[in-house]
Amino acid sequence: MRRAGFCSLLALAALPARLVFATVASDLCPATVDPCVVSTAKAVAPGSTLDLGSRALDVRAGGSLGVSSGLMTIFAGSVRVESGGALLGSSPQATGASIKVMTSGDIRVETGANGAGTIDVSADLNPGEIDLLAHGNVVLAGSINTSANNAQGDGGVVNVSADGNVSVTGPVAATAGLAGLGGEITVRAGGTLTTSAIVRADGGDGGDVELDALGGDITTGADVNASAGGSIGDGGTVTVIASGNVTVNGNYVLPGAGSLSQGGGDGGDTDVEGTAGTVTRGDRAVRRRQHGLVRRLLRPLPPRDLRQPGRRLRRAMRRRGRERSAGRPVQRALHVEPAPGRIPGGATSRDCVAEWALAAGQLAVARNALPSNKQTCVDNDPSCDFDPTPGNCRFHLWACVGGDDPRLGCAASAVASLGLRRPSASQTAAAAARQALLDAFGRLPLPTAAPGEACSGRVDLDVPAGRKRLVVSADAFTTEGLRDRDSVKLTCVPAP
Repeated sequence: MRRAGFCSLLALAALPARLVFATVASDLCPATVDPCVVSTAKAVAPGSTLDLGSRALDVRAGGSLGVSSGLMTIFAGSVRVESGGALLGSSPQATGASIKVMTSGDIRVETGANGAGTIDVSADLNPGEIDLLAHGNVVLAGSINTSANNAQGDGGVVNVSADGNVSVTGPVAATAGLAGLGGEITVRAGGTLTTSAIVRADGGDGGDVELDALGGDITTGADVNASAGGSIGDGGTVTVIASGNVTVNGNYVLPGAGSLSQGGGDGGDTDVEGTAGTVTRGDRAVRRRQHGLVRRLLRPLPPRDLRQPGRRLRRAMRRRGRERSAGRPVQRALHVEPAPGRIPGGATSRDCVAEWALAAGQLAVARNALPSNKQTCVDNDPSCDFDPTPGNCRFHLWACVGGDDPRLGCAASAVASLGLRRPSASQTAAAAARQALLDAFGRLPLPTAAPGEACSGRVDLDVPAGRKRLVVSADAFTTEGLRDRDSVKLTCVPAP
């Protein structure tokens, strides 16, 4: 008996952890119940997939599905988060979990007498990602939050995509701390898209907000905020593209922080396009710094599939071509082997699609024990400053894509594209850095034929000594459409 019991324990231990511990749809309700109602708090194991097939999921007041780390995926006919209900991946720790919801019908996050229905993946430093993908309509009347709670934290990512219409009547936030980079919010509708609540991606440096309507009009009835905070940050970007008309009734808030005389940041970029209609601005304006860039385009454009990866890269390459044709100098990337060690953008199992390599005597480490995306060099320190000129640090940076990272449990991947987000075209003070990065990205052998690391040539980036930092941010897409956003913030401290 003792031998049999021991063999049974060995057999159980040999089973994959996910099979033993994963949460499944039958843990929420019997397989024959439709809708599947959640009215109490239920913990979901990290990495679990709740597949309800064509059944509806209804998270009612007092009910919640919470995951502490990793990814929670929900497949259902429809998902309704009622007033007082919640999908939670928020964490008091450095990194939040991520939540993905995919339906054949509608997704609704409601509000009412019991307060806002909530989807929350906020965290101290690295909030998670919220993906809401519906073949029907999406109604966001509750609260969507992937914000950083710490002054050093970056905003997270929100992706909303519907084959039908999208209505945003509750707040959507991917905010950062005063020393962080605002997050990314992308909302795409197959029909019309309307907003009447604030959409926020502000932070130390503003983030990015994109609103697309593939088959109808867009009306923004409240503010879209991608502004910078503190005294040195740059404003973000707001992109609004409709196949029909665009009506702007709220403010697009994109100012840089501080003032030019004090070395403040640049204003952000706005691109508003009514491809087969008109753009109408109500009694509101785009608030930005004087040296920011605003483009309001009314020209017809050919149809395009906004779900395909690499669109940001194509825009960046078009801008790059215009800059070259204007006779601007291009700083070539040097093909030198990258420095050892990799700086990931986060701590999840997909954060190695793109990573940074930085030449430094010792990389600064974040609270999660991984190299931090905030790196500082003291002027004239030969281990990290490769320019002898006083008052300036020259960093050596490489972009590496497709490699594995055992620290994250992240497998190697084939990479389709790498697009530069920052520095943006309006950041004139960083024009040389932007061009050098675009040149290096353009020389990467993308798409890669198979999983495995490929690194750019070395990019020399000059950062003046003082409070002003250089933020480099990029989006990498795998050939399967998975996105990894990574940023690194470089600061040069005056020599004592």
